[in-house]
Amino acid sequence: MTEEIFFQGIQEVLNDPSYRMNMQRLSRLHRDAPMKPMDSALFWIEFVMRHKGAAHLRTESYRLPWYSYHSVDVMLFLAGITLLMFMTFAALARHLCSRCVRAKSNLEENIA
Repeated sequence: MTEEIFFQGIQEVLNDPSYRMNMQRLSRLHRDAPMKPMDSALFWIEFVMRHKGAAHLRTESYRLPWYSYHSVDVMLFLAGITLLMFMTFAALARHLCSRCVRAKSNLEENIA
C-alpha cells in the first residue's frame, strides 16, 4: 500500500456521502433500544440481588468435567476416526500395490 493509495482511500471515505449515510443508519439501529444502557445494568443488578444470585441464569458448563468443557473427548473421537480412515486407506493401498507387483512378477516369470 503506497501513500497515494492510502490518501485516496481516506479522501473517498471523507467525501463520499454514502459512507456518512450508512454510518448514520447503523448508529440509529444501534441506539434504538427500549432502555438506556445504565437502566438495563441497574435492572440486572437488582434482579440478581432480588433472586439471591440468580442461580437459574448460571451456565451449566461449570458442572462439566474439564475434558468435556474443552471438548477433548470429541477431538479424540474425531482423531481416532481420522486415524482409522488413514490406516484403512494405507492397508488398501499396500494390498493393491502388492497385488500389482505380484501380477507383474508372475507375468515376467511366464514370459521367461
